[in-house]
Order: sequence, then structure tokens, then C-alpha cells
Amino acid sequence: MSIIKSIKIAALVGGFLLVGCGTDTDNGDISSSDTIEGGEEYKDKIKYASTVQFRAKGDFFEINNGAGWEKFYAKGINLSVAVPGKFPGELNEERHLYDEWLDRLADLNCNVVRLYTLHHPVFYQAFGEWNDKNKDRPIYLVQGIWLDELPEEEDYITHGTEQMEEEIKYVIDAVHGQADIPLRYGKAFGKYRHDVSDYVMAWLPGHEMMGEQVAASNEIWEEYTKYDGVYIKSPNGLPIEAWVARKLDLVIMYELLKYGKQRPMGWSNWPALDPIHHPTETSRFGQDLVDVDLGRFELVEPYNAGLFVSYHVYPFNPEFIIYDPEYVATKDGRGETNSYLGYMLDLKAHHQGIPLFITEFGVPSSMGVAHINVNGWNHGGYNETEQAAATQRLVESVLESGAAGMVLFELMDEWFKRSWMTNPTTVPLDRGRFWYDVANPEESFGIISYYPVPNWSVAIDGNAGDWGSKAVDVVVQDGESFGSVDAGLDPRRTVKNVSMLADPAFLFIRLDTASQEIPDLQNTAWYIGISTVHGETGDRRLPPETGIEAAGMGFESVLLLDAADGRFELLLDSAYDPSPRLSGRSKLGGTPEFNDDGEYQLASYLINNDDQYIASGKPVVPPKRFYVPGLLKQGDSQEDTGVHFQVGPGVIEIRLPWQTICVADPSSHQILFDDPEVEGFQAATTEGVQVVVVSIAREGDSLKVVDAAPRNRFDGSVFESDIPGYLWEQWEDVSWVAREKPAYKTIKDMFGDIK
Repeated sequence: MSIIKSIKIAALVGGFLLVGCGTDTDNGDISSSDTIEGGEEYKDKIKYASTVQFRAKGDFFEINNGAGWEKFYAKGINLSVAVPGKFPGELNEERHLYDEWLDRLADLNCNVVRLYTLHHPVFYQAFGEWNDKNKDRPIYLVQGIWLDELPEEEDYITHGTEQMEEEIKYVIDAVHGQADIPLRYGKAFGKYRHDVSDYVMAWLPGHEMMGEQVAASNEIWEEYTKYDGVYIKSPNGLPIEAWVARKLDLVIMYELLKYGKQRPMGWSNWPALDPIHHPTETSRFGQDLVDVDLGRFELVEPYNAGLFVSYHVYPFNPEFIIYDPEYVATKDGRGETNSYLGYMLDLKAHHQGIPLFITEFGVPSSMGVAHINVNGWNHGGYNETEQAAATQRLVESVLESGAAGMVLFELMDEWFKRSWMTNPTTVPLDRGRFWYDVANPEESFGIISYYPVPNWSVAIDGNAGDWGSKAVDVVVQDGESFGSVDAGLDPRRTVKNVSMLADPAFLFIRLDTASQEIPDLQNTAWYIGISTVHGETGDRRLPPETGIEAAGMGFESVLLLDAADGRFELLLDSAYDPSPRLSGRSKLGGTPEFNDDGEYQLASYLINNDDQYIASGKPVVPPKRFYVPGLLKQGDSQEDTGVHFQVGPGVIEIRLPWQTICVADPSSHQILFDDPEVEGFQAATTEGVQVVVVSIAREGDSLKVVDAAPRNRFDGSVFESDIPGYLWEQWEDVSWVAREKPAYKTIKDMFGDIK
């Protein structure tokens, strides 16, 4: 028996009071009084004058623009406004950006746009005016009503109710142009005077609720199993279901009573809380702790706009989408196995007779990968061309599942986004918005990119003409190479210049050779020792096969280009590598300890664990999968956004993602410098990056040094510590220009074909 016996929350609606829900403590039945104190004029409006333009009917949506009901397939994109350098709570107030984004949505053949939360008044003005001018191709709004994210120790029913009910009224008043919202940190506020309610397709409150907090809500409010509402009833279910029904009921009541309008309703949900039993479920990270069904509520007239179920469905998470035997065996219209489609067919089968709205889906174009799917639709690890191909398959799958609509995630990349792989080593975390972490998949879901940065970045294409004055020459040297091996190849192994530059995504290194022929990689091993921490830190020896060391300094990482040995790698000093610690294999990592063991390793992040599952009574032990960021890819960055280096006439161009060399915040010169006695990772300010370059020729099984840079600091086996360094300028602002990724055209073409 719960010690909490009742919920006494009164909802002030349109100037009159709806008596709060009382609790029958004998059976836990939550009932809602329909007693109205005052506001008699609203009774007739509810009964006779409620306007319905959209409705959820059967398995689909319908629209009535005055010529009768017809099917409406929702196809849209999620719009966030966190441009580079901004948090989402710093909501955009620039009208020209909203105008540009609305034009792009129309160009993409979208008929809906989804907002997660209330935006500033300027959006609703821009949105209404855009639609008024484009009545032949309107864009409708799926308006979110934000549920605050709560501390882990709090539950939704106890701590989310008051905030959610206030937000419901704010948002409804705002889209009707009748809100005056006071200043509030991280949320929209101001005077809303633009009525855009004719262009609102649906309400979509909530967000992906956490399993532990849902379970806590159910436990604390165990008697709250029914909600007997005015327009929505939850006759028997979980406490969290009754609570959601109450919130949806308030949305309907408030808009009907105050504005005489109604529209379809859903609650933002995700597979981790779906109502389906999965034989390969896991409770890790709070997933699959609770089966929640938000599609079985009963409706009460005159509300007849209907309910839909909303899910954010990605192909790589939760893991039952990856490993469920039935899903893995599913074949799609192409005749190919498709576990993503398998899951969504199951989801739709459970929600027959109610629209299934896939309100988030997509894959990111990031160098980093956080999860692997058996079909190859991974959480990152794609270049932009591969992202477009995967996006096409996902759109096809959503269509084939019988869903009533889809909203792609997302229009633009968001630099502020966080990921478990990179959060701990992004220090300070709140400055992540100033730089583009290509190792973090969460930052690259957009079909519009803000990289490369104009007048800042360079292409990796074997043509150094775009470096110009942006680069800093850290080594300039003439004369003969350090040692001769082959007169024909030696000029291609001789280093004339080492140049460097930095931008919000990469550290760039350029090597210029003495020959205008392409530098030799097949018969030459190129080693670049990198020191990000000045003084006696890191490993004073390069890898043992080189026989080379440094005096009074050490290297935190080493880059190796050796085609003959098949090694294009960025290695970290074993003590400095944070990946074993992040993957739970060690308690140490991220400390640039001074040593001379010459031991370097490829960072390796555990991204798919080997949890046990039960399928058909037999244990399923998925293989472990790892992400190895130090495996470098050769190519042209203008054709393949996943490349790290390229060679051209007389030049080797290299770009290294900041996280791969343990730079914690390039915008403020922070590098990883952990104190193992202190919880979490710490950072320190770097004095700059020092590099040494060694070209080593192969002579059978032996290696011979041909050249080094800086040559004047090298005696054949030891580099002296006085190595020139490169310290880039810090930044607090980011200039950017939007660039369409290939997936932009994919979505434009596919949405254009969907009727």
C-alpha cells in the first residue's frame, strides 16, 4: 500500500476551475470531476463549435480543408535551433534563420515540422506568415510540450506534474497568440501575438522517459492505476499510463474550453518503453524495465480528433532491435534482411487501429561510431554518402512498416550534443558547443552540416593550395636529407616544411617534401611524434622499431603511415589512452605519465557489450564490438568526409580529430591531463603542439632513417627537447555557413514521391 494516497492538483482552465482529481483509496481509481465552476459560455462551444482539421482515423491521419476528409501522410523533419556555439536553451530569436529553415523544409517536400518545445515568439510569426504566403503548400506543426528532465532520484508523477501542467497552458496559449510568458532560463518566453493554430497538426507532449524513473513512478504511485477523465480514460493500467492520460486530458480540455479547437494527440515515446515483450531484452542502462502502452486509452465525445502513438525508432538501439532472432530474419521489399523493419512491423502489429507515427529516426555521418547493427545501420561511422544511402533504406522501412508518418532526425548538425563515448573527455563539457567533435555521432545526425568552416578549414585532397596564410610553418629546412638510401626515392622522403593549422574539428599537419612527385608510402614508414603536453610527460621513445627517442620531452601520440606494412594508424601512449578506462577495462587512463617504454596502442572503445539474452530458451551472447578511432583512412575529404590523410605532388596532408589526440577543448586550449586520485577526467591548458617527423626507408627487414624534421634538433637517434611548437588562436565565436549533405537530396526526392 503506497503511503501517498491521492493527487490533489487543480487545473485552472480559461478562467474557471476544474476540480482536481481525487483518489478512491480503496481501489486506487483516479476519477476526474466534470464540475465546472463558472465559465458557462464554454459549454456550448465544447458541444457545437469545436473545430477539427486533422484527425487520427484508423491507422492513419486525415485532413479536412473544407472538401471532406482525405488521407494525410505526415513527412517532416525535427527542427532544433542550436547552431554552432549555442545550446538549445539559447533559443533562436533571429527571424532570417527561421525564414531560411522554413524555405528549406518546403524545398525538402516536408508537410510537417516538429518542435520539441516552445520556441520564441519570432518563430510563430515567421511560421504563420510563411504559411499565409504559401497556402498551396503549407507546412503544419507538430508542437511538442516539454517535460523537464529530472534528477535520477526523482519520479515523473511526483516531480513532473506541476511543471508539465504549467507548460501545457503556456504552449497552447502561445500557438493561439494569447500568451505572456515571463522570463525563464533555458526556455522560451515573451509576448505571443501570432495565432498559428490553423497550422498545428498535432500536439506531442513529453520526451523519452527514463526507465528507472518510470519504474519509480509506478512503485511510489502503485494505487494510481486508473484515470477516469473528461475526454480521455485509462480504465486499467500502470500509474505512469494513468498520469500520461491525465496530461493528455488537460491538453484537450484546455484547448477545447478556451479556444473551441481540437487536434490529434500523442505522447513522445521510444522502444525502451514499448509494450512488447522482447526475448532479447536487457535492463542495462534502464532499458526495457517497464512495458508501457500509451495507445489503449479510451476517448470521450466531443473529443474526436483521436490519438496516435509516437515512437523514436533507430536501427541501432535498444539492442533487441539488433539481436531479436525474428527481427534479424525479417526481409524487406529489396529481399534483404532488415532487423529495423522487423521491429517496426512488430510495433505496428501491436498498435493496430491507431496511427503509428515515427517521430525520430536517422543515422549520423560521423567518424566515430557508438553502436553497431547487424545490418550495418550503425550509430555513426558513416561518411556523408553512406549516411544518404542508409537514410534511404530507413525511409523505405518506415513506409513498409505501415506507419502513418515519419519525422527525420534532424535538419541540422548540433555541436552541443553529448555522447557517452566523448562526454567524459570533453572538458569543460559546457564548451562542447564551440567545436565540432567528429568522433561523437550525436553531433552529426543533420542533413545540413556547418562544416567545413569558411576561411578556417582546408580540404584534405593532396593539393595544398587552400592552406595559404591560414597555416603556420613550424619547420622550414633546406639541404640534404639526414641519410641517403636510394637516390631515386630519397627526395620523396626528404622533409622541407612542416605546417600546421587548427579549426573547430581537426588539427591539421602538412608535410612538404623535396620532390614534386607523390611522397613514397610503399617503401617508407613515416612516423610523426606528437606532444600536446610540454615538458617531461608522455613517452620519450618513439616505437621501438625506430630506435629514436627524445631528450627532456615525451610524446603522447604517434602517427604512422606505412603502406607496405598496411598500417595507417594514430597510436596513443599506453598510459595516456583513456579508452580502457571508459570501457571498464582499467581504472587508469588519460594521464601523460613520463616513461620510456616506447609502448603505444590503438585506442579501443567497447560499443557493443556481450550481455546475455534469452531467445527460445537458449542464451544469446552477442559478440563484443569495438570502435578504434586510430585507424586512419586515405582519400579526398571533398568526396569522402571520413578520410584522415591524402598524398599529392610533394605533399602529405593530415587531419586528426581533436578527441583522437586527447584535446579536451580546442577552443580554450584544454588537453586531457587526468589526476587518477580525482573522480572523472581533468584537463590542463596546453602550451601548444610539438611534432617531430621521421621518414624511415625499408631495406629488406631493416629500417634506416632517411630524414627528420626538425633536422637541426636531431642527431640520428635523439631529438632535443627544444622542438618548435604550434599554438592556435582560441575562439569564443564560430562563423558558419550551412552546407547540404547528400542525404538532403535523398530526403527531398523521397518525400517528393510520398503522397
